[in-house]
Amino acid sequence: MRALVASPLTPINRLAREWVSRADAVICVSNRQCEIMRERMPEIRDKSVVIYNPLPDILPVRKELGDERILLYLGGSSFVKGFHLILSVTNELLRMHRDLRILMTRVEGYGSLPSNCVALGELPYWGVVGLHSRAYALLFPSIWEEPLPYVVLESMLMGTIPIAARTGGVPEVVVGSPAENYLFIPGDANELMDKIEAILTQSKDYLLDVGAELRGHVLKLFSTEYVESKIVNLFESVLNSGNA
Repeated sequence: MRALVASPLTPINRLAREWVSRADAVICVSNRQCEIMRERMPEIRDKSVVIYNPLPDILPVRKELGDERILLYLGGSSFVKGFHLILSVTNELLRMHRDLRILMTRVEGYGSLPSNCVALGELPYWGVVGLHSRAYALLFPSIWEEPLPYVVLESMLMGTIPIAARTGGVPEVVVGSPAENYLFIPGDANELMDKIEAILTQSKDYLLDVGAELRGHVLKLFSTEYVESKIVNLFESVLNSGNA
């Protein structure tokens, strides 16, 4: 609440809007981000373009799914990341699936968690990769409009199905892939639960096959050559227009 009240009163925010409005071009990293910015700043409508961020350099992960079914949550204890939704479904999940574990990173301020939740603290990158090798799915219950969440991209690159809220740039990342079937309404704990159940009823072979398909989907959608050419073409068009 303090942030919401203070934000409109902060001079740097008003200056930032002025600076952005004077730009020759405004690059957005997703269509949803571009839509929001055009709505809030009509003055940039004609000079805003969508160019996805380049992909992180992630090699294929060797998936080794064990009998203990593991879900990952990497968003920390932030409310806007949907941590409260995870807590709201854990007891029911524990009742139905005694072999289920939810591995969490960067969770702070909680003296005790449900017995099927394991708080791992802050992990180095290789540690997160190790978790993905055993994960049945990634939980991404964010309730805010994240422009292009890398945690979802990285999950798909590592062959882990994201169970993600239909928010921000997520839908356009997964559209046309099997991960589209596991989107849920932001803030809807019941639908989140349904999507988790849908994953837990699938065979290991299905999860491995879908994981491989998701990596191919992301590599095609975020082709490095395509992203680089879009950026170069944008700079060339601005320079040729004589505005720069």
